[in-house]
Amino acid sequence: MARKTLPIIACLLAAAIGVVYGDAPEALIGATVARDNEFPYLVSIRVNNNLHCGGAIIGKHHILTAAHCVVPLLNKKPGEVTIVAGTNNLYLGGQFYKPDLYIPHPDYDSDDTWVNDIGVIKLSSPIQFNTRVKSLALPNSPPPVNVQALIGAWGATSSPPKNISPIVRKLGLRVLSKQECESYFNNIKIVSSQICTLVTRNIGTCSGDSGSPLAYNHHVIGIVSGGIPCAQGLPDIFTNVYSFLDFIKDAMAR
Repeated sequence: MARKTLPIIACLLAAAIGVVYGDAPEALIGATVARDNEFPYLVSIRVNNNLHCGGAIIGKHHILTAAHCVVPLLNKKPGEVTIVAGTNNLYLGGQFYKPDLYIPHPDYDSDDTWVNDIGVIKLSSPIQFNTRVKSLALPNSPPPVNVQALIGAWGATSSPPKNISPIVRKLGLRVLSKQECESYFNNIKIVSSQICTLVTRNIGTCSGDSGSPLAYNHHVIGIVSGGIPCAQGLPDIFTNVYSFLDFIKDAMAR
């Protein structure tokens, strides 16, 4: 499979999101406010200073996020996009970085219902690590099931989404087996490159959380991809990071 990397000057507009999974997720419904500096690896990806997506620091120059977050940025001018690290507050503090290269997965297709929904952003300058800014390790094994993983994100706090939360909110989510996840749906097949989580009705991810990392045991195991529909008692869909280690390591070598 040929590798494909796209510079930020490329003019490519994302296609409409497929209807099988509905709209991109927009909030942590039922979450609680995170402690200050509880998620030092979490970044906000902003367009004209408005929240676009979340992401995770995985190296001095690299941010891991969703492909459906990366592709719409390809038609943006470099000055329009900022990645902010080191703050829980969307409106206060943080370190500001500019993108140098956008790398969506080469097989991502927004008409193909979230499969291969992963991407990397290379920054134009190195991240300054400190107690408030740290990287999150990549997984070294497939994600276990029936464990509680943790997500921190910004986004709306109700469904349907209204106003975003200016402060990071957190939520513990139980990782489901493929079989248990599929039992909730009649016409959706979960592939090995996806992870499902579930808590209960009215608790889960929605839009604005897109691209945010799902962490377990200090490793990033998932990236927010989709929910069907959000926080209504159906599983949330994450990209399985372990399935894309070769892609990620290749992107980090750029």
